[in-house]
Amino acid sequence: MKDGKYKGTMKQHTKGADYSTETEMEVQDGLDKNTFTDMGLHLQGELITERCIILKDPGCEVVLDKNDYLGHTDFELEIEYSPDHEEEASMKLGTITNRLICAYPALTFQNILRRCQNKE
Repeated sequence: MKDGKYKGTMKQHTKGADYSTETEMEVQDGLDKNTFTDMGLHLQGELITERCIILKDPGCEVVLDKNDYLGHTDFELEIEYSPDHEEEASMKLGTITNRLICAYPALTFQNILRRCQNKE
């Protein structure tokens, strides 16, 4: 839920490739009856994400997410870009990943989140 509205995202992973296709839809009738339940799917829980924007350029955004769901916590370094910025996005993601791994091996999500909040 964001801004009082529910949104559903279905990710279809491509076998043998390192990407997925996402389909998003606004959930109009709450979580009781919608496109997902019409497909035989049911709600198993909720996902809560804390997001830290690491880089925001035109056509390219790099974020670090902390996701809590069904008793699990995971972290995701994600890059979103427009098709005409794919090469630039790949280079930026590689640079950021290497810097995070090499320069900050003990850096926690909370420390990164604090740094992001201090920039805003």
